[in-house]
Amino acid sequence: MKRTLAFLLTVIMIVSAAAPAVFAVEIGDEGIQPRYTRLVTFDIDLSIDAKGKTTSYACATSSSGSDKINLTMELQQKVDGKWKTIKTWTNSGTFSVSLDDKTWYVAEGYEYQTVATAYVYNSNGVWQETASAVSFVESYP
Repeated sequence: MKRTLAFLLTVIMIVSAAAPAVFAVEIGDEGIQPRYTRLVTFDIDLSIDAKGKTTSYACATSSSGSDKINLTMELQQKVDGKWKTIKTWTNSGTFSVSLDDKTWYVAEGYEYQTVATAYVYNSNGVWQETASAVSFVESYP
């Protein structure tokens, strides 16, 4: 429990440093969640099956139906202690944007994570905020 809490606090600190638009956190049923100025939800997930097939997911939803969101999701592999991006997916749209069930096969003996970044623009195309999220680390096998 202490290790999980320490990990979550570390992720929050990293996200806060990378995304200055984050101005508060909330501790609730889902754990510690960052609060953004424009995004009302920002979710990410990664799983790896027994054959090395990863499934990644990211979704960002704005508080304004006219906001444009550019969403990027990267699958990363830890090599020699450093995270290396091995696959990138992107999508854009208004109000709510997702990258659903993106798959990729990975090599054995490594750790993997998914990193998502959402860039939010108002209806005039003016940047409003950038938010990032990191999944839990998964090992294969």
